[in-house]
Amino acid sequence: MAPRPAKTATLTAVDRPATAQSPEPPVDSEQVRAVEGLRSRLAGISDAHVGTHGVVVFDPYIGETASLNADRRFVAASLSKLYALLTLYKAAAMGELSLDNEITMRPSDVWAAGTGVLYRYPVGTTMTLRECARVMIKENDNTAWVMLDRILGEEEIEAELHRIGARSTSYWKHNTTTPNDVLLVLEAIADPSYTSPDLSAEMLDIMTDTSFEDRLPQPLPERARVPTR
Repeated sequence: MAPRPAKTATLTAVDRPATAQSPEPPVDSEQVRAVEGLRSRLAGISDAHVGTHGVVVFDPYIGETASLNADRRFVAASLSKLYALLTLYKAAAMGELSLDNEITMRPSDVWAAGTGVLYRYPVGTTMTLRECARVMIKENDNTAWVMLDRILGEEEIEAELHRIGARSTSYWKHNTTTPNDVLLVLEAIADPSYTSPDLSAEMLDIMTDTSFEDRLPQPLPERARVPTR
């Protein structure tokens, strides 16, 4: 795949508001007890199922974490699409590209195996980078992933992971990561100051109401907003 060019021609600036409004629910002892209770139960939950499990649950309001095998490497699978999403939106926040720039599907982009819809489209189909990112996440689309990987460059995506401290993740070649590194990626996506309030909100919106809501969101209350990948 082509490396990311050193300079991008005729770039469009990205507007962003100066401040972000974050919810601030009251912190009480019940929240603390809930995290502590989960922390004590994780090993037993894992032992009741086949396989090795890794998980990190972080409550940003109380700063408490419950985890199991948080630094153990696992195959990342389509979690790698989050790295491309974050790198794309960070580049937009820095004014290095516009999400309205267009990208055209090449024969080498088409990935018919696994999930997605773009492989059914004719080669030469053109869309904006924003649309490509949306399809990549909403449909877990492998072709869209390859297209954005081509534009951004694997080295730049790895560099973005290093910038946020996700140094135990190997992008593309080995495609492995740790629960702690995934948490760092999710925190960067959700942090309005890392990209911008508008861009952060847009990434979270893309990750919500995907075509795969029968998994993590399925057993949760309807009011629960679950950005997934």
